[in-house]
Amino acid sequence: LEYSSLEDTTIETWAASAFAARPLVESERGALGLRLGLKVCDFDNAYRAFAGERGGAGLRRDASSNYDRMQGPLVGLEGRLDFGRSRIEAVLDQSVVFTSVELSWMYRDFTGPHAEEGPFTNPRGLSESEDVTIPITELRLAWIYQFTDAFALGLSAEASSWWDLPLPPGIVPEDGAGARREETVTFVAYGARATLRF
Repeated sequence: LEYSSLEDTTIETWAASAFAARPLVESERGALGLRLGLKVCDFDNAYRAFAGERGGAGLRRDASSNYDRMQGPLVGLEGRLDFGRSRIEAVLDQSVVFTSVELSWMYRDFTGPHAEEGPFTNPRGLSESEDVTIPITELRLAWIYQFTDAFALGLSAEASSWWDLPLPPGIVPEDGAGARREETVTFVAYGARATLRF
């Protein structure tokens, strides 16, 4: 027997923040500030998989979680440490966003070689909506080297964790058909930056 997700399994997400920053501590070696603002974001995923034998018979799983627009308050800290021409910048934000989510799943049997296209029989499924609260923790770090007063290069890393996201039922093989679970999803990104001042 084989269990495999299909190519049209997707995760779509975006996030934006608006905030005001207030300095708390400043010195020749660095600074620390407070950030207060608003977080707006979205998260959707569609899950497609089959369990059975390719070219034989099996079970097709389709599930999705569709979130309405999320928004909520943001509070954070931003800091900077200077080491000669180098400096380290860090931002730690904590948000709590509110939304509603529609969770749905469907199981269908298939016979034949095309788990992606059917033909399918014996469909069964369920759809439900609920209000949810999602904490989001974000950490950004950057190292910057100031070559001149006008030119700097740096490296950055960023992680964003979305806590206790309700996932569509039935996307994990060992779960029952209607079993629900919550997962924490973490996105990580790396980058380079250049600053040129005129």
